[in-house]
Amino acid sequence: MSYFRPAIEAMTGYIPGEQPKPGTRIIKLNTNENPYPPSPEAMAVLRTLDGEWLRRYPDPFAREFCSAVSEALDVPP
Repeated sequence: MSYFRPAIEAMTGYIPGEQPKPGTRIIKLNTNENPYPPSPEAMAVLRTLDGEWLRRYPDPFAREFCSAVSEALDVPP
C-alpha cells in the first residue's frame, strides 16, 4: 500500500547534475554553493548578530522596513 497519490508516485526522483572531479579547476555556479569562505569583514559582522534572529524567517510584510522607508520619504506606509 502506498500513501502517495498516483500522480506523485509516478514522478521521477531528482537526479543531481554531474559534479566536477576532485582536483579540477571548475567552479560550479548552479548549485547555490560558494567555494570561497566569507571575507574576514563579513565574518566580523556575522559574529555581532543574534543567532536567534538569524534562524527565523523575516516578517513577510517587512513592517519595520516599510515604516522606516515611509518615515524617510515622508509618505504614508
